[in-house]
Amino acid sequence: MSVTYHYANLSKQEWFDASAFGGSGDRHGLGLNLTARAFELLLVWADDSIAIVGDTDEKWIEYRENFSDLYVDLIPLINQYDGFAGLAEVAEKNNRLYVQICHLIFTRQAMELESGMRERYGPNFRQRYKDVLPKLLPFEQPKDLRLAASG
Repeated sequence: MSVTYHYANLSKQEWFDASAFGGSGDRHGLGLNLTARAFELLLVWADDSIAIVGDTDEKWIEYRENFSDLYVDLIPLINQYDGFAGLAEVAEKNNRLYVQICHLIFTRQAMELESGMRERYGPNFRQRYKDVLPKLLPFEQPKDLRLAASG
């Protein structure tokens, strides 16, 4: 069985799955997909201790339980810097991302994503959300932006 990786900010206790935006979370997927681009956008972490952490790391469970997952917060960041095309391409195949983007739109947390969804999927993009959501629940609940939730 291969090792699963996360990109981590050890100083701020934040991380996200190396396969969060498509591709593989093992060593073959590191640096090769939209998730790697998200990591690149976060290199403003420059003064912090950052790492690529595998599930074989002795502190894996501690990180898993105590670190904040940046996955949702990276969606608007990627859109802001690179536009919606990359997100749309991954969401086409990844129901988790599709549902999460819709959740951010429907809860008015990231309305800037709506035009991209309408352009890519048409005015009925909400129907796919309604069709896919029950398949993800209860295992994968859409989440709110951390910044919106905290303040």
